[in-house]
Amino acid sequence: PPQVATAREQAIRSGASWLVFIAILSLVNVVATASGSDMSFALGLVLSQIIALLGTGIAEESGTPSIAWIAAAIGAVPALLFAGMWFLAKDGKAWVFVLAIALYALDLVALLGLLAMAGEMDVIGVGIHAWALWALWRGWSACKSPAASH
Repeated sequence: PPQVATAREQAIRSGASWLVFIAILSLVNVVATASGSDMSFALGLVLSQIIALLGTGIAEESGTPSIAWIAAAIGAVPALLFAGMWFLAKDGKAWVFVLAIALYALDLVALLGLLAMAGEMDVIGVGIHAWALWALWRGWSACKSPAASH
């Protein structure tokens, strides 16, 4: 039925849109870090943030601000990967959702590891990562529904 296909397509698009949110907020985090700001969004990729933080630290220690921006460019690569995955995921490519779920789950594990080492807890960051993983899972599930042809 057309209504089922519409709901399926909406679920796929909704799941895929999380890849854009993750990518954009990761890029904002990287630029903010390279600019010397302490601001960051919980939805962003931990890997991108770590790369940017390392670059900023090296830039401060060496007195070479350009290092922070070089690290920001490197930190942008994982975010751009998520943006690239969006182009395929929005068209219902189930394997892209699987890849995104695996990568973002690893990002959550990295976040939990960092929090454990620091003896802290970021309920918002962990919760948002979990919510995004659920949304990606729903997108993947929609790809695998009977109307799926990908």
